[in-house]
Amino acid sequence: SFSVDYGSCVYKSKGMKTMLLNFIWFEMMRQIKYRATNEGIVVNAPDSSKAVATGNLFNYYNDAVDTYKSIQSYISFS
Repeated sequence: SFSVDYGSCVYKSKGMKTMLLNFIWFEMMRQIKYRATNEGIVVNAPDSSKAVATGNLFNYYNDAVDTYKSIQSYISFS
């Protein structure tokens, strides 16, 4: 992880491990939202086939993208 001041912007990174874990978590949670059953494809929910609230799922993706952009900027400035 790092925090670099370049020009008028501060680039902050949470580290590559955190970035990859956030991307993986987002994709896994997004893909297992649906479940294939004998009755067809339903939304994966306990004891029903109703939609489940995603909560702050997109925060994981946004944090990963911000870290990715910071790392790319750090590489291009170095």
